Amino acid sequence: ADHLEVAVGSNDERLQAGSRHPLVGPASLHASLIEGGQELSSFPARCLLTGERRTIPGETVDEVEAELRGIAGDAALRVIASRDPLAAEPAHPFVELVGRVAKAGDYVGALFWTDAALIAEAGIPTVLFGPAGEGAHAAVEWVDLASLDRLRDVVGRVAAEWCA
Repeated sequence: ADHLEVAVGSNDERLQAGSRHPLVGPASLHASLIEGGQELSSFPARCLLTGERRTIPGETVDEVEAELRGIAGDAALRVIASRDPLAAEPAHPFVELVGRVAKAGDYVGALFWTDAALIAEAGIPTVLFGPAGEGAHAAVEWVDLASLDRLRDVVGRVAAEWCA
């Protein structure tokens, strides 16, 4: 497991220094969970390393899986979930409409994955736009109510204009 931990860290350093997407920055890789052993005084029969490889637009799942197989070496590798990243098209009429109605400034990127990528993959115009808040999926999660009211108004106006 030591060589895998070193390989994961080295690969993340390479990713951090490599290609950067203008909105979300570089791809990343980190070891999230390490499990193994039965007791303090024995060598573990197995070790399970679970990690997360965050992709950026332009990378393919096949390329990333090949990269991970190179890191794993002789160790077994199982990809339990993979999703392509979302890259909204700023010039798309729907994206422009949301930006105009919301009076949004510059487009920004998000370092998390949402099911919006699946919607976009199906050919449906997609943009992420939501209320201000913090702590998504955490013990303390909150949303600013004024921004939620604004979101409701923007979504209603966008729907009315897009569907007119």
